[in-house]
Amino acid sequence: MITSHRALVLAAFFGISCAPQQRDATVPAASACPVPGAASPSQPWRQVVGSGFTFCVPSDWNPADGRATATARAWTHGGSMIEWSPGPPLARITSQERLVEVPAAHLAGSLEQPCPYSNGQLELIGDDRAELVSCGRGRKYETYAYWNDKGVHFAGTATMSEEAALQLAIYRTVRFTSAP
Repeated sequence: MITSHRALVLAAFFGISCAPQQRDATVPAASACPVPGAASPSQPWRQVVGSGFTFCVPSDWNPADGRATATARAWTHGGSMIEWSPGPPLARITSQERLVEVPAAHLAGSLEQPCPYSNGQLELIGDDRAELVSCGRGRKYETYAYWNDKGVHFAGTATMSEEAALQLAIYRTVRFTSAP
């Protein structure tokens, strides 16, 4: 009797201690996008927190690193990806002159030619002026948004013009909360 009792106790002990521990799977609930017009009833958007700013992405976009976090820098959906970074973009197309601007430290390799066509413009987004650029290269689209006075930029790549247009819509949801 004692041996069967010990066996039950040991089985219970090892069953509890060796069972896979349940990780805390609570991910902060996604905040709804507070920017008017960013979402539709059929496609809700969620708010993402950057360094001194927020922006919104459609709810079916995911962090590029695969982690469920509302603070990721890069977001993807299908063939589309956007990423924000502090400072000016390494290479960007100016909306007025259609030039590629690259820091001297990055001139070692060959430079891509400016886009055959681009759609760049200065816009007031929230209370801040930004330069938005959409550029098509065959089946590849690039988008950029740059807030010169805030020192933040976004860059995106897409495989369709509709994805590039959606990226620009995402950039238009950026709202600064403090200095980055």
